[in-house]
Amino acid sequence: MQPKRILKMKMLVFVAVFGFVGFYAAGPFLAMNEIRDAVAYNDQVKFEKYVDLPAIVENMKTGFNRKIEGEKTKKEESLVGAALGSAIAKTIVGGAVDLMVTPEMAMEVLNKALRQPEPQWDWAFANWDRFILSIYGKEDKKLDLILRSEGISWRLKSVEGIY
Repeated sequence: MQPKRILKMKMLVFVAVFGFVGFYAAGPFLAMNEIRDAVAYNDQVKFEKYVDLPAIVENMKTGFNRKIEGEKTKKEESLVGAALGSAIAKTIVGGAVDLMVTPEMAMEVLNKALRQPEPQWDWAFANWDRFILSIYGKEDKKLDLILRSEGISWRLKSVEGIY
């Protein structure tokens, strides 16, 4: 009688673990489906539930700042004027990103990316709490939507390929 009970417990644990892993792995796809629906129906409340807009704004600022830093050469770094110009450019870019990245604008960008004719998609788990959905557009342009796990739910935290 005991071996059957132990076997049932092992099966129950296996099913529970397998079910949780399956649910967790499906999470980013479920979140992207909810984002797509929110964009399609212009549902800003649902959109904000699955999209962390402040995180996207900060990531965009960081990306633009890296681009500005990358434009400078080593010769320019030694010049005080180049450093001042870089600081001013970063301030202007930061302010512009704050003004431009609104929920409506984010929904419009995602709508264009998700609804393009014959989109090419690629996806990967970068690690256990980071999922990347790549959308390839015309002229080999790529937009990476990066989702991160927040417990058992997933939220869009970064959009790369805009800058």
